[in-house]
Amino acid sequence: MPKLREEAQIDVPQAEQRYSTFKNEQYPHEILCGSCSTVIYVDDATYESFHRAVAHDPDNQILCDNCLNEYEEEAHAAP
Repeated sequence: MPKLREEAQIDVPQAEQRYSTFKNEQYPHEILCGSCSTVIYVDDATYESFHRAVAHDPDNQILCDNCLNEYEEEAHAAP
């Protein structure tokens, strides 16, 4: 018997949205991408985690998905 797409992909993990490019109730806190300085909005937990990480190591910055993808591509392309 055929299954619906939702039923067939029930065990496939969905991509977790870490931030938004628009301020809203779920993502009220503004942070800049550490690489390209794009404004991104994060939730309370991410905001607190970011500030704890920066207090421990100022070079520990959050990256937007575009910069993160570029960084990972460069890391895999390096000989």
